[in-house]
Amino acid sequence: MVGATKVKLSAITIIAFMACVFITLFLLQGRGEDLFCDEASDDYAMMFALQYTSLAYLFKVDNNLVLWVCRGPTKSGTATEEDFSNPGLDWRSTQITQEDFDYLLSLTREAQPKRESSHAEGLVLLGAWILTVFYDSSTFHGGIGGVRFESLTEKLVELSPIRVDLTVWGGS
Repeated sequence: MVGATKVKLSAITIIAFMACVFITLFLLQGRGEDLFCDEASDDYAMMFALQYTSLAYLFKVDNNLVLWVCRGPTKSGTATEEDFSNPGLDWRSTQITQEDFDYLLSLTREAQPKRESSHAEGLVLLGAWILTVFYDSSTFHGGIGGVRFESLTEKLVELSPIRVDLTVWGGS
């Protein structure tokens, strides 16, 4: 009789433990949703797309000093804000310092054109990486090797939580 009681207590203990695990998982469900950066939002201080043809590295910098980065497709020749809202993107994040945030902000402001230019719309540079910047309700573009975007591109690559490969393979 003592052996049967021990088996019943062991079975009850296992069932109670499993119930606790399931309850804990149920209660934790939904937590961490803000770790997925699914939608383009006004909550981002700056957004960038490093693009080569239809593939891009997308960057978002929020006001909480978090840099979000992923690699994904773009829908058109030049990246748009809608490209950031693709739910299939696998975002990675990293905390940046206030100093890095301020430096990115400074480089972004320096790269921003002093006046609006209509010829930059739909910019496509064949065989070159393009940086598209979404900042302060405006969008501007340029080749990453140019003076305006070189330092900004280098800093984004340095801070990225994922490897950013800007190699261009040519051939005939």
